[in-house]
Amino acid sequence: MTKEEKIRLLLPSNSDVERNVSVDDSLDCTLSDVVALTDVEENSHQRMIVRKNPFQLQGSNLLFWGDNKDIMRFLLRNGWREKITLIYADPPFFTGSTFKIKRKVSVHSLYDDTSRTMVTEHAYTDNWRNNMGMYLNFMKERLMLMRELLSAEGALYLHCDWHVGHYLKVMLDEIFGYENFRNEIVVKRIKKSNPNMKKFNVATDSIFFYTKSEHYLFNKVAKTRLKKPYWHALDAPGQGEPRIFFGKRIEPPPGRHWMWTQEKIDRAIREGKVRLNPRTQKPEYLVEGNRIQYLDSDWTDISAYSFSYGFETEKNEELLRRIILTSSRPNDIVADFFCGSGTTLAVAEKLGRRWIGVDSSYSAIQLTKKRLLTIDQSKKLAELSSQKVTLYGKKVSPFEIWECRPPFSFSKLLKKYNLYPKHATPNFSPKTFPIFVLKGKNASENVVKMILDGDIRKKTTELVSLAKENGFQSVNVIHVEWELHDANYYRQLGNTLSIQVIPLKLSSPHNTLTWYSQCVEAMAKNNGKIPATLMKTVPLNEIPYVNLQVEHDMNGKQITVIIKDVKYSIHPPFPSLKHKKTQKNKKNTASPISNPIDCWTIDWNYGGNVFYIRGFFCQSKKLAALPLEVTHNYKKKGRYIVKSKFIDVYGASFMHSFAHTVE
Repeated sequence: MTKEEKIRLLLPSNSDVERNVSVDDSLDCTLSDVVALTDVEENSHQRMIVRKNPFQLQGSNLLFWGDNKDIMRFLLRNGWREKITLIYADPPFFTGSTFKIKRKVSVHSLYDDTSRTMVTEHAYTDNWRNNMGMYLNFMKERLMLMRELLSAEGALYLHCDWHVGHYLKVMLDEIFGYENFRNEIVVKRIKKSNPNMKKFNVATDSIFFYTKSEHYLFNKVAKTRLKKPYWHALDAPGQGEPRIFFGKRIEPPPGRHWMWTQEKIDRAIREGKVRLNPRTQKPEYLVEGNRIQYLDSDWTDISAYSFSYGFETEKNEELLRRIILTSSRPNDIVADFFCGSGTTLAVAEKLGRRWIGVDSSYSAIQLTKKRLLTIDQSKKLAELSSQKVTLYGKKVSPFEIWECRPPFSFSKLLKKYNLYPKHATPNFSPKTFPIFVLKGKNASENVVKMILDGDIRKKTTELVSLAKENGFQSVNVIHVEWELHDANYYRQLGNTLSIQVIPLKLSSPHNTLTWYSQCVEAMAKNNGKIPATLMKTVPLNEIPYVNLQVEHDMNGKQITVIIKDVKYSIHPPFPSLKHKKTQKNKKNTASPISNPIDCWTIDWNYGGNVFYIRGFFCQSKKLAALPLEVTHNYKKKGRYIVKSKFIDVYGASFMHSFAHTVE
């Protein structure tokens, strides 16, 4: 069988395109953040979000961290079938490359904004081991789900390039129907010049425009305003009959026809809007000045790419403005299931649309959140290319961030490898914090403990006591997220027992669960020990200790939180990074990042369930030093939990909380 025949078998046929996609797969979704920057009722129980169906919304937009296939099934199961008006899809292009996020951060201290360096982190991998079948199957599953989510008047815009664009076009014809193909839009890439080229440098991408049905929404979008009038030929392709011009019967050119009826021609002659070309005597009509020229399928007048937020495949806001204006109305729902740096969501927000964004990269979600929270500092969208650009100036609408993970039975995995002792807790949920107790005196007495929701310290204390009673020498604590002040607590708790805390930076829920599985398998094969080679694959992050100073008035109604210092507690600091040359120092020097915080948010009345973002502070292009002080006024008496969430320059988040009483 040839390669072409194998690829043909991977494409869907009419017989196996399932119009009613199965949505039986379950998914655990946890609401982590609510972005609502306006004042709310101070009583925490009145503002808790308690609903099993997360989509009984009051206008909130949605940002999901997880696999888009699972999340699209989740949306279908929760009443979103045929509810989305527009989907823009910018999937991996089958390039075989790895893409990163680059950002500048201050180097020396919290207060120093004079020295900056570039930090690079992983965004996503477009590597399919050169297996096109794997890639096409990946795309087929997701395109079928997208079709089910689109409304009857909805549209899909699929962005791709030369690598697999032709195969995707055939797949789209089958899933959406060839009759629902509307356009191939050509967009411009960033210009590259390779003097040693052996083929033409690739200068364009393609966007395939499909609709759900023949009854679809389509708005004309202005491209430019033509200032000067000019004369244009009146003939068009297709053979036609002669017409009378100025009393003279004139045949159209061979294979052409006159675009207007005789009645319209006569009226235009009376108005002076038709003439015979002085040189060729060919009929022409007048294109008036100050006239709007509308978009066609050639969009090479703009670049499809932008580098405003350091995301290597970030798309231009003007590109998404054209797409969203063409195929949606205000308050319609726009979705991007490969949202990356969040361009689609930001443009939808500026144009008054509701939006849904999904990405499997934790770093992309953090970048998107930061972009949306600082949207007021971004540029306003220009209606025409000649329009002067100003700041957008509006705060983002409320949105929710959901962490979605596939179902996973940790207890079954333990049983499979005979590592299910009487001390282990049998349940596993997305909020579970796994703790492994390793290196016991007897391999058969390995204790695998799960810390569930509740008092983390109490559970940890019980676990350490259990480990000591059974003669264990050390404890490895693996936390997905943990409080900063627990660092010293763990040291004191250890005493005669060695305790190592391993904080995980989650690149994706799937990768994390895979790593857990590998740990359990390794324990079964290596007398309860995790090999050093496997431990090296843990995406460790330095978790700094943030020293917060709290000031308040006599009755506590006004409170001020100040970041005084950031110190490293357990692991060595970030590796030294090179920064740019200066006049004083002509060589490239390496400096540790002693200011790891990229942004921080605060909830003045944390209720223990959902983190409400009431204040947001971050480094930016114009302001390298992080704002360090924030003040809040309480309106009611009571005891409040103040919780801050910090995001470091690599996208990892960590928290700090304390109680505050208003008398």
